[in-house]
Amino acid sequence: MTLRALPLAALLLTCPVTITDAKPEDQAARASSARIKKCIGPSGVTSDMRNCTIKEAGRLEATLQTTLDALTERLEPGQAKAVREAQEAWLSSVKASCGLWHELHRGTMYLVIADGCYVDAYLDRLRFLKSVSPDP
Repeated sequence: MTLRALPLAALLLTCPVTITDAKPEDQAARASSARIKKCIGPSGVTSDMRNCTIKEAGRLEATLQTTLDALTERLEPGQAKAVREAQEAWLSSVKASCGLWHELHRGTMYLVIADGCYVDAYLDRLRFLKSVSPDP
């Protein structure tokens, strides 16, 4: 693989994977990927990739907040505080980790990769919160 092909390969690895026989937990990733691809359309223009990926990250961030609100409403005050603290720590880590793409590399494609990092992180966090949530 040449160094010029590396950014494209990295982009493909950071975008949510489209899976034909998705497990239930992968359905959100598949739907997210489909929304991004539909938004970008055939253009393949970097600015469209960024705009669509940022839009999807915003949608997932809102879903994450709704999920957190529903979860903390069902918990005891001490448990809700623990969830909020864990969420703040997780978000700081995500910002630092995804921001590394832009800090360590230059070029507009790395901005797209960083945006995709947020999408993947939000999908992972939603899966995690679902796995630790007590039954309603």
